[in-house]
Amino acid sequence: MHGNYLEGRYYRVRAEECRVLAQTLAVAEARTKQELCFVLRARMLRIADDYELMAEIAENFTDNAEEPELQTLR
Repeated sequence: MHGNYLEGRYYRVRAEECRVLAQTLAVAEARTKQELCFVLRARMLRIADDYELMAEIAENFTDNAEEPELQTLR
């Protein structure tokens, strides 16, 4: 998907992709009992949270003409 990285929607789509992958890993974990799937799923969910934060920053940036106050992700 092509999108404008200054729009929150761009990052929300990426967050949803991470959540879908995390759900796939949850199913794989249940079938295989692999701890690696648990670790990867947790990381994908953290990445999704970061994308949500980036979406909020992008929306604030486009809503306000001023420079946004950037936050440290982690």
